[in-house]
Amino acid sequence: MTALSDLLRGRGDPLAAARRAAHTAAPGSPEATDAHILEASLLLASRDARDFEAAGWAYARLAASPKDALQERHAAAI
Repeated sequence: MTALSDLLRGRGDPLAAARRAAHTAAPGSPEATDAHILEASLLLASRDARDFEAAGWAYARLAASPKDALQERHAAAI
């Protein structure tokens, strides 16, 4: 996933890449769920208080997505 690569390498805009991945992946696919996990995580880690509300919306999309066991653990952490 480009978003995760950008985050780990400290380049680009990982949040924008995660949002793009979430909206272009097939709904309900593992890739879409992973993108929602990363989007919500990035928003929660932001220093901008406005991103906290956006994280709630990202989490709502994540909660509605089918998840495997690992994705469930990530969602629980969020």
